[in-house]
Amino acid sequence: MRTTLSQAARQIATVLAVSLAIGLTAGCHRDPNKQKLRYLESGKRYADQGKLKEATIQFANALKVDRNYADAHYQLSKVFLKQGSVMPAYGELMRTVDLQPGNLQARIDLGNILLAGKQIDRATAQATAVLAIDNNNADAHALLSSIAAAKGIASRHWRRFNRLSRPTRIGPHSMLRSACCRATIQPPPPRGRPAT
Repeated sequence: MRTTLSQAARQIATVLAVSLAIGLTAGCHRDPNKQKLRYLESGKRYADQGKLKEATIQFANALKVDRNYADAHYQLSKVFLKQGSVMPAYGELMRTVDLQPGNLQARIDLGNILLAGKQIDRATAQATAVLAIDNNNADAHALLSSIAAAKGIASRHWRRFNRLSRPTRIGPHSMLRSACCRATIQPPPPRGRPAT
């Protein structure tokens, strides 16, 4: 009888140990942080390869794991912009800025969409928020220059942007904005010289 009880106890202990090991192993594969990072990285790879539909699915999967994952919202907005889907991109950028106010590039992208939609005051607010964090942000100065151009006025941001627009500090959007601004706004004449 004693041997039967000790054998049963060993069998139960073995079953519990195996079950615990399986449970711990499965738990490692289901770590939400690792899972959402895996989806995010996969989505970025797809986006880099131009597979936008697959990228969208992966970013959406990351958001299923954590709906407040700001990086996934931002990456999804970039894919939507590449697809020409401005309204979904706008929604994702709004969510990104709400979750991660320090994401300066998301604020710039949001400001550009707002400017395109003629929401001048809201676009200005985004550029101003960026400059409050980084006063030398060339993209923010370029956005404010574009806003001034939309209003039909020259601005100090145009001059500041020109000083900041070095190849190492400027993005492609800023270069395009600079060309547009230069075509529509002439810089003010130097002091003491009459305008031509």
